[in-house]
Amino acid sequence: MKLKHLTIAMAKDNFRQFEIVFWTIVFPAAMFIFFTTVFSGAFDQETSELNLKIGVVYEETLTGTTKEIFGELFKGLEEDDSNTFNITYFDKSDNYLEELRARNLDVIIFFPEGFNRLNLGFILQNIEVPDIKILHTSRSISTLGRDILNSIMDEVNLRINTFGQDVEMNIQKVSLSSKEGVDFNYLDFIFPSMLIMAIMTVSFFNMPLSIVDYSSQGISKRISITPAKKTDYFFAFLISQFLVLILSIILLYFMSRFYNISKEMYSIKFFGFLLFSILTSLSFGLLFASFFKKISTLSAVTNVMYFLTMFLSGLYFDVSNIPMFLRWYTLINPMTYLVNGMRNILNLKSLEANMIIIPLIWFFVGIIVFSYNLKKVKE
Repeated sequence: MKLKHLTIAMAKDNFRQFEIVFWTIVFPAAMFIFFTTVFSGAFDQETSELNLKIGVVYEETLTGTTKEIFGELFKGLEEDDSNTFNITYFDKSDNYLEELRARNLDVIIFFPEGFNRLNLGFILQNIEVPDIKILHTSRSISTLGRDILNSIMDEVNLRINTFGQDVEMNIQKVSLSSKEGVDFNYLDFIFPSMLIMAIMTVSFFNMPLSIVDYSSQGISKRISITPAKKTDYFFAFLISQFLVLILSIILLYFMSRFYNISKEMYSIKFFGFLLFSILTSLSFGLLFASFFKKISTLSAVTNVMYFLTMFLSGLYFDVSNIPMFLRWYTLINPMTYLVNGMRNILNLKSLEANMIIIPLIWFFVGIIVFSYNLKKVKE
């Protein structure tokens, strides 16, 4: 019960402070809106006039009626007066996937080997035809092209069926962004950054400033002579900080529903890594609090460290090519690995070992140093 009452009291104290509510909950959400509104278009420019670049891949040359149907289909699309469709033809030896990755193509329709069996379908019944594949990325123009081609193929299916033949062309829609991570989605890039910003606000400011404030006002000493256990006080403090952070994360997730962010953000793996990021990052607050007794000194140091860490961890731009005299900090900075770990999960990439090991090292450093300086913190 003592833990419950202490937690409620500390949580109320946090929510009564405007700066904690604003910088931890409101500010990350406002920055998320700002970045997605202002910069997302710079990374995924689409023109208002539709000009769809289609790649047509024949694994084998089409023959007979099959050639007539699809030859006339794509010829008609090319000759459309609106100039909506720009079609390029490939065979299986061409590097058509690289063209899609480089955005020289918006979508690819792939006719596999054995598709000419469709010719037999006009003579015989129950002929199985290999599936057509539509290859696309997560860009809006690419998904639109996927849907347009799928509708066209459905129309072709209906016309074939009007001949009284039992032939069905099945369509596989394959997203390269999910399987190979070849497409850059700015929203998937910036969403983890906003989560890390909220976490950093708690670990760099809220936690250490609250600890030093409680110590300077003698609150820590007064609590230590009450029946409350030291562990109750410590966990009540951590839970109260955690509650503020959870509200910030919930708000970011609510706002993300209005944007096209990878569904992997709801996966158990992503939530697990998010929790790991929170726990490892909160050790920074303990680390800072163990070195400073004055709020003014602590505030100055944490402000400098916050901005260094924020801008040299790849939250807002790529830091892999910055000069070496700055890059060393990105290599030891745990936030670099935490934000990249979240991005890897969103893009269905595997987590690298350093995304776990380096944050864990800082976690244990923070816990050990804080435990060693615990008496000094309470003074």
